[in-house]
Amino acid sequence: NLSGCSYITTSSLHNLLSRSPHLTKLNVKGLQCVTNEMCRTLASNCPSLQYLNLSYCYNVDLDGVLSLVSTCETLQRVSPLKGLRLAGLRRTSERFMSLLGKYAPDLEVLDLTGIRGLQNSALAAYVACANDEFDCNFVTLTSREAGRDPGDPTKYRRRVTKIRHLSLSQCPLITDIACSNL
Repeated sequence: NLSGCSYITTSSLHNLLSRSPHLTKLNVKGLQCVTNEMCRTLASNCPSLQYLNLSYCYNVDLDGVLSLVSTCETLQRVSPLKGLRLAGLRRTSERFMSLLGKYAPDLEVLDLTGIRGLQNSALAAYVACANDEFDCNFVTLTSREAGRDPGDPTKYRRRVTKIRHLSLSQCPLITDIACSNL
């Protein structure tokens, strides 16, 4: 837990993380020294990371956070992440949420507080399960159950998540449709 250690430099944090392959928990909440490069260092050097708090790290943007899961996509492996706190992240994307759902299936805690651009479609992407994903634990929903037009005969596959704690507070673009998606 390094939150509040405001005099840590980016280079010393990078050196620490690059030499910590067995690191499982990291809290760097609010640190100015945390950057996108640090996220890439975590992705390549800390394969056992289970809990990560990047909340209010304003020098990290979507590109940095995306590197955490896109590495799993490249290596075709599942991330051991169980907790991810990203409160205050400036933006997110459907691609990031889709990759997070696919490559971090054991995620139990997801904090997206204050991501002002978070939309229903990003949460739909998080639980979407493609037909070619055979290892995906999913349910099949009718259009009505998926929050769509009840007269539509389309069936929707939704990933069954392990989420126990989800924070979407201060996300003004989230509507009832997000609840249907989840």
